[in-house]
Amino acid sequence: MPVELQALITAGYNEGATAGVHFFTARNNLYWAAEAIEAEDWADA
Repeated sequence: MPVELQALITAGYNEGATAGVHFFTARNNLYWAAEAIEAEDWADA
């Protein structure tokens, strides 16, 4: 495999992994905010 292609794949994979982490972090934050709001504990939201 050409070095350039390998570099492109690696960069794309890293970006995808980073995006996945951000997505799950945001999802967890929304989940906890919803839990806090349901409990009417606005200080935690």
